[in-house]
Amino acid sequence: MHKGSFYIGLRPEGYVSLVGDPSRVEVITVDPQSAPVAGTTVKLTVNRMECTAFSRRPRTDASTGDEVRKTPVYTETLTTDSKEVPL
Repeated sequence: MHKGSFYIGLRPEGYVSLVGDPSRVEVITVDPQSAPVAGTTVKLTVNRMECTAFSRRPRTDASTGDEVRKTPVYTETLTTDSKEVPL
């Protein structure tokens, strides 16, 4: 049993980008049998991720967890085609 009628696959050219530098991401949608599904509208959002380090509170020795702040920096709505993305 599958929750959706397709899966979204993303393959970025790189995993870290500098502000102002272009980045390329290949997007594909496939059905549960891995066949490409053309004409699927996908909203792609790129977030800037800021993390704080894990630390211990003084005197109590209690742990504080990591905090991640996500800030959207780019959003685009696109439609997939029938091309397969080579792996």
